[in-house]
Amino acid sequence: MIDIVVTWQTIDWATMYRKIQKGNVVVDVGGYFGGFAIFASKRVGSKGKVICFEPDNVNYRILEERIRRQRIKNTLLIKRAISNRKDKVNLFSNFFYSSVCADYEKVKESAPIESIEIDTLDNQLDELGIKRIDFLKMNIEGAEIEAIEGAKNSLRNISYLVISSHKRNGDTVDVIEPILKGFGLQTKIKFGWRFGFHKKLYAWR
Repeated sequence: MIDIVVTWQTIDWATMYRKIQKGNVVVDVGGYFGGFAIFASKRVGSKGKVICFEPDNVNYRILEERIRRQRIKNTLLIKRAISNRKDKVNLFSNFFYSSVCADYEKVKESAPIESIEIDTLDNQLDELGIKRIDFLKMNIEGAEIEAIEGAKNSLRNISYLVISSHKRNGDTVDVIEPILKGFGLQTKIKFGWRFGFHKKLYAWR
C-alpha cells in the first residue's frame, strides 16, 4: 500500500512540468521500491532507457524482483548511492527512508546502519557511456547537495530535472538552486500538500 501512495505522489510531482516521452533517457536517483522507475520504463519504450540508483539492501531486493517479474528490459538497476565522491559510507535505513547524511533531521531518530558504496553521477554515467539525460528525478533524503556537487558534467547535458528538498540546517534547495542556475538552467520551487510537504525544485533548459 505504501508503495502505491509513494508512486502516485512521485509521478504527480515529478512530471508536473515535463512528461516522459518515448525514447527518453531517464535517471532515477533514489529508486525506493521502483514505482517511478517502472512507470518511466513503460513511458520511454523499447528505444528509451531508465537508470535507477538505489543503495538500500531491502529496497533494492524488492525493486530488483519487481523489475524481474514484469520482464522489464530497458531499465538498469545500480545498487549505489549518488554523492560527490567515490567511497564507502554508512547508510541510515528503515522501512520508510534511507539516508547517508548524519546531519539529516530524520537520522536523529534511531535507524539501522549498513555500509554502502557511493559514487558521483558523473562517474557512473561516464562508465555507462550516457551522454544525455532527458529527465532526472532525485529523492534521496537530504543527500541531494552532495549528489549535485558530483554531477557537474551531467548538468551540462540535462534537459529537465526535479529534486525533492529536505531539511539540513534549512532547505537543501536553497543551496542547490544557485548551482543549477549557474549551469544555465531555469528553475522553479514548488511547495504544498500535493508535494508531500517537501519543497520540490524543478529545472530545465
